[in-house]
Amino acid sequence: MTKSTEEKVPKQMQSKFEEITTLTDTFCSTYLNTEYADMSRKLTAALCRKRPSPLVKGKAKTWACGIVHALGLVNFLYDSSQTPHIKSTELYKRFGVAESTGQGKSKQIRDMMKMSQMSPDWCLPSRIDDNPLIWMVSVNGFLMDIRNAPREIQEQAFEQGIIPYIPEDQELELETNQKKLEENEESSEDLNNSQIYDSSWDKGNDELWEQKYAEWEKRDWSNWLLNKLTFPFKVERQEDLNANPFEPNQNKPLSVGHEMKVLSIENEDESYGIIIKVREGRKTGYVPLAEVEVTSQEDSNFWLVREYVVWFANR
Repeated sequence: MTKSTEEKVPKQMQSKFEEITTLTDTFCSTYLNTEYADMSRKLTAALCRKRPSPLVKGKAKTWACGIVHALGLVNFLYDSSQTPHIKSTELYKRFGVAESTGQGKSKQIRDMMKMSQMSPDWCLPSRIDDNPLIWMVSVNGFLMDIRNAPREIQEQAFEQGIIPYIPEDQELELETNQKKLEENEESSEDLNNSQIYDSSWDKGNDELWEQKYAEWEKRDWSNWLLNKLTFPFKVERQEDLNANPFEPNQNKPLSVGHEMKVLSIENEDESYGIIIKVREGRKTGYVPLAEVEVTSQEDSNFWLVREYVVWFANR
């Protein structure tokens, strides 16, 4: 998991922080996603910085359970129509905590941190666009959706940290990314003609495949991809290891079978590998690079991603 300034904790709380986040990291990577793992670390750090910290007393697994449960309530984790989704009873069970204990610890955390459903400070990044509490601001005594306000008011709100970004700038960024994507696609054919990729390892030759795999094992994938990939580019999601096979989600953004744009490499997760930031329409989210395929084989990024996906599946 990535570290950030939001994870800074007092030295005397460092070991407790690590003990709790080891549990939340493991749970989130197994049952939820990277966003929940990162937000759990942020919340744990905030609790560590409390004076006095409530984490000093109590078992690590109880706090870990309460932290994830509290964040789940904010982000509708227990709604079966959402992805990811888990039943609260299952969450308690996986942490090895009694239901009454888990509920009590979650409420204690929510009361201390003033958390409620859709709380802006604890909203997952992928839910920001759909969270009205983030955009409803009091202007001259009137409550309004600041996305409809004059730009100068939006700029003031952004500078004061009230909103996460200026909507118009976000739209401009999308348009710029779209233009770059089109330019990338136009140049792909010329690039492929000048640098013909040797894909012989991917055609059933065991000896060549083994040679290629030995090369992959020595590779620093994050740096290699950052230096070679051209952003943004189009991919299609091929699988979702977090999806519930009994709850089809084909109509939800970022689902299997959907095309999306890769905006950047976000971080690297021990279980899911390299995590990429993607956008489908106005929906932004994070998915494992190992779960996507570049849509066009003519795209200069196709074989770069293909190498990583094949390596990750066979590592």
